[in-house]
Amino acid sequence: MTDTSVLDNKFANTVQEKGYASKEQIERAFQEQQRQALQGNIVSVGNLLVQAEIITLEQHDEILEFHTEKDERPSDGETDAGTVPAPEEDRDWNDTDPPPDLTGAKKVQNDSGFELAILPDKSRAYIYPQGDEPLDVGLEVIKGLVQIEGIKFGIAADRKIAEYLASRPARGDLFKIAQGKSFVPGKPTKIKYHFDTNPLKPATIDESGKIDYKNRGKIPMVKEGDLLAEIIPGTEGQPGRDIYGGIVDPPPPDLVHLSCGMGVKKSKDGLKAYSEIYGRPELLDNGSVCVSDTLSISGDVGIETGHIEFDGKIDIRGAIQEGYRVKGKTLTADEIHKAQVDIEGDILIRKGIIGANVVADGKVKARHIRDATIDALDDIIVEREIYESHLETNGVLRIERGTILGSTISAMKGIEASEIGSEASDPCTLITGIDNRLEKQITSLNMQIAEKEKQREKLKTLLHEVRDRVRSLENDIKVCVEQKNQTISKGNQLKQTLESLKETDDRPNIIKVLNIIKTLNCKLKQTQDKIDKLEKNRKQSETDIDHRDNEIQKLEEEIRDLQSTIKSLLENTKVKQPAAGVRATGNVYDRTSIRGRNASLIIKGILKHVYIQEIKNPDPDSGPNWIMNVSRI
Repeated sequence: MTDTSVLDNKFANTVQEKGYASKEQIERAFQEQQRQALQGNIVSVGNLLVQAEIITLEQHDEILEFHTEKDERPSDGETDAGTVPAPEEDRDWNDTDPPPDLTGAKKVQNDSGFELAILPDKSRAYIYPQGDEPLDVGLEVIKGLVQIEGIKFGIAADRKIAEYLASRPARGDLFKIAQGKSFVPGKPTKIKYHFDTNPLKPATIDESGKIDYKNRGKIPMVKEGDLLAEIIPGTEGQPGRDIYGGIVDPPPPDLVHLSCGMGVKKSKDGLKAYSEIYGRPELLDNGSVCVSDTLSISGDVGIETGHIEFDGKIDIRGAIQEGYRVKGKTLTADEIHKAQVDIEGDILIRKGIIGANVVADGKVKARHIRDATIDALDDIIVEREIYESHLETNGVLRIERGTILGSTISAMKGIEASEIGSEASDPCTLITGIDNRLEKQITSLNMQIAEKEKQREKLKTLLHEVRDRVRSLENDIKVCVEQKNQTISKGNQLKQTLESLKETDDRPNIIKVLNIIKTLNCKLKQTQDKIDKLEKNRKQSETDIDHRDNEIQKLEEEIRDLQSTIKSLLENTKVKQPAAGVRATGNVYDRTSIRGRNASLIIKGILKHVYIQEIKNPDPDSGPNWIMNVSRI
């Protein structure tokens, strides 16, 4: 620990012994004491621990009282009546106090040759010789100087003053003759926020341990009625005393109030703030707490924002830059550039979608789409152009005044366009009447079935191997049991022979027979150990069989459930099949491919103002049951 007062060390040791503070916390308190001392502020370690809320005021007073009673007291007559000795936590600081700045100090002299200096804040008083020559002055003279000034509190013990005078001090040898008691500040009033006021981090670490500077974390959301912030009232501090005995009051706790903005309501007592809506909590620069169901971004989604993941409305007054992800409920933006977008509701893009991968459970609207992949549950509406893109929708694809070029489009409820294809572009592929989400769902289910069937066959192979192992173990056990029985039979015969030899007292043969019996016993034990081991393996194998059987049964149940789900999905689609087709108010160019659920057509030449729809063949005897019908509009 740092070199400091004796009592501070005693106080710190007691705090640590009682488990009120750790060694590191006490070290930091001493460091803070030194820092403040360099600024002219003398504060005890105990007071610093209270200010830091490491110990309570009650714990502080308890330890202080303990040392006050324990430490040496001045004898009767060492202090005058009406004066108070220096507080124990402030004693013996003369060797460790930094030199005081006596600028502005009140100076008092008498005929002793000593001067008394009182600091402007009345917290300390010092004596020192006025001249260069050592002085022979008695204790009572110095005490008289103190009494003349009216100092009453925190006066040094007589023996300390006497020790100082006995050292025959010279000019500049200051002695702190009185020390006031510092006030203990109360706990400040605070606002506690129950949400992350700065949720976006500079970067995050992905599962592989790499730093991802684009991913800055998820934006927090709160529900209606959630507690957002509350005022934690401060406490009054403990007053101190100056060297004249005057009270030094601590500063009162700061007045703090909650400022509530949009989407936030305050409690009746004004101490708590609650959310009124489901949305994003935010602490504004002016200190107000607000909740919004919309995330507004004034510029682009890029390096400044990172990926956006917000469970609400997203309004971007710029573009979503290449390589970034946006996920939310609805989206409005200027443009999307080679980004990944996943939205639960509608997407409105004021300009274009270029090179992006977009998934939406609502509508998608844009001025133009180029080199993009879009999967929408509702309509896709485009103003000008769709170029070399792959679009899927369970609604309608509508581009009434624009052109589709070199693209593959699947729209369950039909396609409406002005121009489809051109003489120079690659041909388009248009698919109608097919539920793309359902097709993907069924494909996924079939893949799950195939994987589970593969697992089932693997388990069946393992099960067959385990059953073969059980049969082999049973045969080995049977052989060992026969060997055991033969050994026992031989042993019984030898025991009879041994009895006969004993009757004739044929010692050489008795010894010989005993050795044979001993060998048979060893063999019998080895055989029994082998049987026990084989039995253990057989039981473990039978347990494995039961386990594998259960796993196979579980897989078969899961396969049946998946097959049942597929059957239900397919039956639901048969209830209402949309009468979907392709409507072109302009040209449909050569080689355009148009497919339905049951029929297809490749355009030859150029068709104008047509509606192409899959219908049942009115004359099935002359061709297929379904055909693509082309009619003029």
